[in-house]
Amino acid sequence: MTDVVCCYGKIHAAFVASPYASHLVPVVEKHWANCEQPLMLLAFALHPLYVTHTRRLIEAHNNTVFLMSVDGISAAADYYYRRYVDANNNSGDVDKWLWGKCTPKKYTDFTDPNGILQSSGVIAFWVHVGDSKCGKESKLPQIAKVILSVSVNTATCERYFSELGLIHTPRRNKLRFDMTRLISIIRNEVRERNRRE
Repeated sequence: MTDVVCCYGKIHAAFVASPYASHLVPVVEKHWANCEQPLMLLAFALHPLYVTHTRRLIEAHNNTVFLMSVDGISAAADYYYRRYVDANNNSGDVDKWLWGKCTPKKYTDFTDPNGILQSSGVIAFWVHVGDSKCGKESKLPQIAKVILSVSVNTATCERYFSELGLIHTPRRNKLRFDMTRLISIIRNEVRERNRRE
């Protein structure tokens, strides 16, 4: 799930820098709005590879965006802990994790020989946190293992790529942006008409 959040971030940054930003950015934001944002941002915050990036985002937003604040991430952790693990609260543990007070080890201690943090390394990291002095009292390792093991449904992504299949052909790659958009609109209209009939 953290990979999806990273992809959304990279796509959004590239679209903002594009000359067609006024057309492209709303599309990405619309699709991001359809995601379960608290769950995805919690997964991003709990991933050992991205916790420092999460800290920088929290500091950059300075509590102006609730989901990107310590309180917002803690509320999401409490909600998903009650939903997936136990009905009791998880409060206090997320703060320690976000500010690096949960474990003395770093994610780099769990990378493979090439220095890449595999998904098994992420789980091994959270098993270590659970076995550490801080983790034995904490409920955070339980929720982290559950949240980070959730997979994302790719049906929507596959549908969008099949939509692009009609637009991107060698012949059509020479088309201007507005003409490509019109082809897509006409295709959707034809589909709707066929569904009604």
